[in-house]
Amino acid sequence: MLCAVGLAVAFKAQVWNIGAEGQLLMGGLVGSAVALQFGEAEGFWILPTVLISGMIGGGLWGYWRPG
Repeated sequence: MLCAVGLAVAFKAQVWNIGAEGQLLMGGLVGSAVALQFGEAEGFWILPTVLISGMIGGGLWGYWRPG
C-alpha cells in the first residue's frame, strides 16, 4: 500500500517512477542501520533522525542513475 500511494502521487505529478519497491527497501535498510547505531540510547530525537535518514536513503536510491 505504501508503494501504491507513493506511485499515485508521482503519477499525479506526471513523474515516471518504476523503482518504488527498491526505494522502499533501501529506505528501510538505511533507516534500520541508523537505528542500530543508536543502540540503547534514549531521546525524542532518535525517531525523527531514523525516519529522515530512511527518506534520504530511499531518495538517493531513486535519484541514482547508472552510467
